[in-house]
Amino acid sequence: MMGFKDNFLSDIQDTFLCEDEFAENHIIDGVEMSASIDDIELSRRDRRVSGSHEDGFHKKSKLLYVAASDFGNLPATNRILTVDGRKYIVKDAKNEDGMYSIFLEVMRA
Repeated sequence: MMGFKDNFLSDIQDTFLCEDEFAENHIIDGVEMSASIDDIELSRRDRRVSGSHEDGFHKKSKLLYVAASDFGNLPATNRILTVDGRKYIVKDAKNEDGMYSIFLEVMRA
């Protein structure tokens, strides 16, 4: 009999990262995996953070969700992460019970 945690871990792939529902395939550091980009939560975070423009630069951000089992070790803050050929800086990363939420940012002029 599966417990709650076992059910939640299977839900990561079967629900949250299901390509028919929330996720899409992305190339992350050269590896293709299912991931979800959350623009709604990102807009909430952006409203709480002031100063999105500094010295003529615009910050482009992404909030990425990926299964820990697909990704590997939780990425360190300030690490460069390549998503679909574009380089981002990891500003924050959390392990949310087997799913990583990774806040990414790139500076653009």
